[in-house]
Amino acid sequence: MQRSNKQGNYYFGVLIGDVIKFYEGKEIELVKDLLQYIEQKTGKQFALDKEFIHEVFKLMFNDGESTRFKDITLPDGVLTGTVQMQDYWQRIREFYLHNKGHLIPEPNEIPLEAYEQI
Repeated sequence: MQRSNKQGNYYFGVLIGDVIKFYEGKEIELVKDLLQYIEQKTGKQFALDKEFIHEVFKLMFNDGESTRFKDITLPDGVLTGTVQMQDYWQRIREFYLHNKGHLIPEPNEIPLEAYEQI
């Protein structure tokens, strides 16, 4: 299912746009959040050390082959319907509200004119 223009404008303009503004000037926090996600998915603790960077390089420059990160499964990115998309958006909003104290507005909480055009 393809997103409507309104859905795409909300997702990229409001939801992602708001998160980008949230991390401006503190980009390292996004890296820490990603690292925490990897730890939660794998059940392994990681430190920013030579071994960790070695595995990151293998992911980046060796066709994604990494023994340390092999337990990570990422969704394929296909959202099959409006309800699934809204659930996805809700999980993002809840993460930022509960973990960062940052409220991202829902689509019905802001005027359509506020959506950045994609």
